[in-house]
Amino acid sequence: MPNRPLFKQNFYDSGPFVTINVGPSEEVEKEKRSSFFVYEKHLTHHSTFFRKALSGPWTESISRVIELPEDEPKVFQLFVQWLYTEDYAHYSDCAAPKEYHYKLYVFADKLQVPALKNCVIDNLINDQFLQDLIPFHEPDIRFVYKHTTEGSKLRLLTCAGFLSDMGSENEKELFLDSPPRVRARKVPDFYLQLFRMSLASNMWKPGVDLRKMRCHFHEHEEEKRCRS
Repeated sequence: MPNRPLFKQNFYDSGPFVTINVGPSEEVEKEKRSSFFVYEKHLTHHSTFFRKALSGPWTESISRVIELPEDEPKVFQLFVQWLYTEDYAHYSDCAAPKEYHYKLYVFADKLQVPALKNCVIDNLINDQFLQDLIPFHEPDIRFVYKHTTEGSKLRLLTCAGFLSDMGSENEKELFLDSPPRVRARKVPDFYLQLFRMSLASNMWKPGVDLRKMRCHFHEHEEEKRCRS
């Protein structure tokens, strides 16, 4: 889907609200459920999922209520913050902010919001040099590969970050029985992609500045390039 320009805020002409119920619908888990009231124009501008749900011959297009029983309210709250402010990284009420970068990317992929996916990528790259946010540890890598598919830009960034972080003198460690390989091979798809990238191009080498390569990790139309 083409990456649409960010929505120009006009709260006097944002149209009706849509109710989004996020979290499990079962009575015993109702405390984990939250309801959000979001301007319809913001949702449909950025998300193919919401655009189809609110315009097609569906119950949701009549009731203006959408159920997201498998998603987390905290993740959706980050999404809403991004809708209205064009960022989410400084949201302070998450118990595990690093984990929520990855969860938000997966959520944006599910709802088909490429601009939010690019925002997550940028925050991961920008903060990598301060907070070690690109997923290097096994639980983070396992989550990324479990919830994304082949060709995912988050997978590409994960591998590029892993290779970039390796010292040049230790580059061959990846293919020996060393800690980097022991960690990597616990997630076979990750290790295979890592192996292929390390052999395919000098682009992915130790010490590369990923901030200068962010366009490779973005989703946009083929003929378009990122603004510097």
